[in-house]
Amino acid sequence: MNRIDHGLNMDSKVFTALKESFNASLRSTLMRMEKFAATEAKITITLDIDLADSHVPDHSRPQYNAERDVVIPTFQHKVTSSIPVKDEIKGKTGGVGYELIWDRDTKSYYMVATKEVDQISLFDEDQATLPDEPEDTQTTDETAEEADEDEGQEGE
Repeated sequence: MNRIDHGLNMDSKVFTALKESFNASLRSTLMRMEKFAATEAKITITLDIDLADSHVPDHSRPQYNAERDVVIPTFQHKVTSSIPVKDEIKGKTGGVGYELIWDRDTKSYYMVATKEVDQISLFDEDQATLPDEPEDTQTTDETAEEADEDEGQEGE
C-alpha cells in the first residue's frame, strides 16, 4: 500500500469521486442558471464519515493465526445544488370604490362596492325613465314646434 496515494486531504485519490461529483454539479448548476436567467445558486457538499472497529488477520505472525485491531473508514458524499427560481403572480381586490361592511346577522365582514347617491350601477334594476330635468330646461315636441313658429313670425 502506498501511503502517499491515500493521504487524507482534498487532493488525495480517496476524494476523487467527491471532486468529480462536485465538478459535474457545478457544470449542471451553471447551465441551469443560464437557462432560467438565475442570478443565485447554492451548492452544498456533505461528507459523512463512519469509523468502524474491526479485526483483520495479522500477516506478520501467520503461525499464530493472530488478528490485529483496525479502524475501517467509510466516506460518503452528497453534492446538492439549488437554484431559487421565483414565480410570482400579483393581484389586487378592493381599494377605492369598495367599503367594508359588518353584517350582524351572519357575524361576517363583507366587501361591497361603494354606491354613491347619483351613481347608477350596471347591475341596478332597469329604470324606465331617467331622472327628471329641471322644468326650465325641459323641452317637449310641442314646445319645440312653438319655438320654431315663433322664430318664423319674428322674421316677418
